[in-house]
Amino acid sequence: MSNYSDQEREAAEAMVWELFDAGFGEEEIATKAGVAVEMVESILGDREEEYEDGMSDAEADADTFASAGYGTDEDYGYFGGNEEDF
Repeated sequence: MSNYSDQEREAAEAMVWELFDAGFGEEEIATKAGVAVEMVESILGDREEEYEDGMSDAEADADTFASAGYGTDEDYGYFGGNEEDF
C-alpha cells in the first residue's frame, strides 16, 4: 500500500505519463515531476501488459479496422464477380 493520497497521485499521473511517452526513464521522470521514484513505479506499474501481442502498430491498426468493417473486400471473402453468388 502506498503512502500517497489519491489527490497526490492524480496530480502526478498526467505528468508521469507524458514524460514516459516522451521516452524518459523512471528516475528522470521522478526528478522532472518532483515526485518519488516509488510513485512513478506505482503509476507506470498500472499500465496494461495486454499490448505485448507481437503486432506492429500497422498490423494492429489493420486488425482493428477490419473488425470494424473498414477492411478490404478480400477480408470478407468477396473477390469480385456476381453478387448472386452469396
